[in-house]
Amino acid sequence: MARSRKQKEQLVKDYVEKIQSSNAVYILEPKGVTANQSTALKKALYDLDSSYNVVKNSLFKIALDECGLDVDESIIDNQKAVVFSGEEVTESAKIIKTFSKDNKDRLSILGGYLKGKKVGANQVEALADLPPREVVLAQVLGTMNAPISGFVNVLAGNVRGIVNVINAIKDQKSE
Repeated sequence: MARSRKQKEQLVKDYVEKIQSSNAVYILEPKGVTANQSTALKKALYDLDSSYNVVKNSLFKIALDECGLDVDESIIDNQKAVVFSGEEVTESAKIIKTFSKDNKDRLSILGGYLKGKKVGANQVEALADLPPREVVLAQVLGTMNAPISGFVNVLAGNVRGIVNVINAIKDQKSE
């Protein structure tokens, strides 16, 4: 289907808006993804405020240029799909990685952009392997509380020691 110049300009504008409003943009290469598989992936990502779109390569490249992002020339060969991720960056990466493995690698992760910085496929997969945000926060809080808990235990030990000495002195005087 041939698009008019105005339609192409609108599509570039839409891509630019999605790129700018996303915390992460994952670039994928679908190889034989069926319509049902594509729909299932879209539904899973929708719940995370993310979207899966098959893009027009040359127009998407123009949008990346307009956003000032470093563009890899391989973006213009073969069919590409893009996931625009909202707040749940790691969860979106997990869904993509799981989908790729569950569907016999019909979807390859090529890389993307995380908060405007270019990342490779390995970095996206590493991001997918991170624990959920809540677990990371709990680990950080636990680490922050450990020294405080230790300090409180030391102080409590000193107070217990003083109390034991006073009790011993009291016991000696009462004899």
